[in-house]
Amino acid sequence: MSFDHLFRPGSIGMLATPNRIVMPAMATNFASATGEPTEHLLAYYAARARGGAGVVIVENTTIEYDQGGNGAVQLRIDHDRYTPGLHRLAEVIRTQGAAAAVQINHAGAVARTADRKARPVGPSERTWSGTAIVPRGLHVEEIEGLVDAFAAAALRARRAGFDAVEIHGAHGYLIAQFLSPLMNRRTDRYGGARERRWRFALDVVRAVREAVGETFPVIFRISGDEFLAGGRSLDETEELAGALEEVGVDALHVTAATAANPQRQLEPMAYPEAWRIGLAAAVKRAVGVPVIGVGVIRTPETAARLLEQGKADFVAIGRGLIADPEWPRKAAAGKPETIRRCISCNRCVRHRVFDDLPIRCSVNPRVGREGEAMRPTRAHRLVAVIGGGPAGLSAAAAAAERGHRVMLLEAGSELGGRLLEAAVPPHKEKIAWLIEDLVAALPESVEVRCGARVSAGELLEMGPDEVVIAAGSLPGTLGVPGADSPHVHSVKAVLAKRVHLAGDVVVIGGGMVGCETAAFLAEAGCRVTLVEIRAELATDCEPITRADLIERLRARGVAMLVDASVREITAADVVIDAEAGTQRLAADAVVCAIRSDPDRSLVQDLEEAAFRVRVVGDAREVRGIYEAIHEGWGSARDVDEA
Repeated sequence: MSFDHLFRPGSIGMLATPNRIVMPAMATNFASATGEPTEHLLAYYAARARGGAGVVIVENTTIEYDQGGNGAVQLRIDHDRYTPGLHRLAEVIRTQGAAAAVQINHAGAVARTADRKARPVGPSERTWSGTAIVPRGLHVEEIEGLVDAFAAAALRARRAGFDAVEIHGAHGYLIAQFLSPLMNRRTDRYGGARERRWRFALDVVRAVREAVGETFPVIFRISGDEFLAGGRSLDETEELAGALEEVGVDALHVTAATAANPQRQLEPMAYPEAWRIGLAAAVKRAVGVPVIGVGVIRTPETAARLLEQGKADFVAIGRGLIADPEWPRKAAAGKPETIRRCISCNRCVRHRVFDDLPIRCSVNPRVGREGEAMRPTRAHRLVAVIGGGPAGLSAAAAAAERGHRVMLLEAGSELGGRLLEAAVPPHKEKIAWLIEDLVAALPESVEVRCGARVSAGELLEMGPDEVVIAAGSLPGTLGVPGADSPHVHSVKAVLAKRVHLAGDVVVIGGGMVGCETAAFLAEAGCRVTLVEIRAELATDCEPITRADLIERLRARGVAMLVDASVREITAADVVIDAEAGTQRLAADAVVCAIRSDPDRSLVQDLEEAAFRVRVVGDAREVRGIYEAIHEGWGSARDVDEA
């Protein structure tokens, strides 16, 4: 497929762009505690600009600290003292060939102030959720002051050397709160009828336009649909878009949702590519300025098709550029198969939003380490990697990149390890992408042997200098009467489709794997009961993914029992102890989805044979894709050259 539409020059107002690819604003927690760019942040943006994006929009930058802040640390643009640091950031992006824009924002009712108990502000005393602190409604004079603050921030952006500014009017932040009938219950000129709800946004755009002049590009980011009952819908957004164009917006960046439904803006794996591009297409029909479409656009094929179909003028590649900053250059070179695709696992979101950590990426261990080069080896050593799952594949590729000789030994018939099973449940197709991408990333110099279950003695004959054990894990055992019955099956057997189940099925273990297996069986027509000993299901999931997964289990009619322990498995049922007492669950089949155990069967033998051994991934401790890939990559960085 031709990607010509992606690489045609474009324009946003007076800004000429080399292509139609935009990196949207995505918070990183790479800023300093005082709100300035750090070396990590500069290197991160330089890599994305160097990778070929036409426009790089710097993450949401606060116009008012700390009342309007968002996140553990955040860039600031609320005082002239921040202009020099922002100038350096804009310069880094432009030097690498991309246009530099910065997003300016006030978080309003969802602000993360330094004092977590401090009362935030908003248009009204309303929140997106019942667990949030109820904000104080802003006085008219304060609203007018915030309009001026947006304008002052935009002027600083221009003076700092940015090519454009983006006003954040989406995702449930302050401007979006004024726009929403759910959050804005004011009765003055800033609330009530929708034209009055629009007033704050329109005033901000007018003030920004007056501050930066007629030729400086102004982008407005907007949620096309809040996807909430009683919230702002696409029909209203189409009319609002025309009003924004009239007051001076040069482009509209159309996203979706609010803080009340983050799965619609930070979609987990279940959401298909470009599922919300229809919002951008509708806004594009309503305005004459360019429209940027965004939302799970993962491949150049999809991106180019959206442009060719006229659904947007630009495409925003967000998490895709975290996963692979070279995405645009690889597409331009006609090598889309070399792109490391984002699998929507939301590890980046978990780190930044829920754990207050710098972002990291499951599939790209270089995120946050862009300034650290993988040093070439001075001594070409022979490295044997045992296991062809994500940890082993990552270790083998990184060791070969350094210049070592690498043997990759996989006991199974194909590469992928537990990812092969993980790709089977409903909506987990993106895991298959990861297998393809990890295998494609192996240099030709790596010697791959499948069906190679080796002993310590056989390894001794091969003579490696170092061994990386990435053998994965072994199924855990229940340890209750009846657990070894013929109708009790492992998750691996079920997902590998070695057994075909029907009727009443009890899945024991309600972690992510158990929940996904339950969804798989329910979709296949089984009547599924999920049993978990802990108080909650899928606690090993990233929170947005967890909420989506449990919602899908409910929709499929899966019975979910928590705080329940298994006492016995019989030929006809599973006996459990739960809060309501002892229960018998009808079971034609039982699936054991309890925690696996690390496969360390080779470790002791190898250490006794005086091998230098590194243990990574599930062979070290059973966790997830992120840990496996990062530990594999890290093991190669540390191969001893002495």
